[in-house]
Amino acid sequence: MSFPDSADNLPAHPGTEWLAAMESVADEDGYLDPLGPNHWAFFAETGTTLLVTFERAEQIEANDGNMPAAWDLAKRNGWSLLCLIARGETFWRAPEVWGYFDRLVDDAFFDDFDQVLFYGSGPQAMPPPLMS
Repeated sequence: MSFPDSADNLPAHPGTEWLAAMESVADEDGYLDPLGPNHWAFFAETGTTLLVTFERAEQIEANDGNMPAAWDLAKRNGWSLLCLIARGETFWRAPEVWGYFDRLVDDAFFDDFDQVLFYGSGPQAMPPPLMS
């Protein structure tokens, strides 16, 4: 997995200053990768259970602390978190999102966890199917 540019580079992209909160958490043991102009992947490894969520950037921006809604749940339970973030109603069908999941499967990323939980609500939270 590649790590993203530092938080110092984020303001060069207008409207992405809110990503700095996730970048500071990702610096510990994880990453915040841009997947294209409207998608990001935030990963924080803290446990052997992985919670995968799908959230809208607009909702994260409105949260106190600018963190995904699932972050508190993951921290409380000692879980790792992989949050796919989209700006706008992309319905997770962008080629860069599909490509990211394909890369995770090819790299056996999910095999590193004892349990993987997927959570999303609404049509914007429909994950791409995982293919092996």
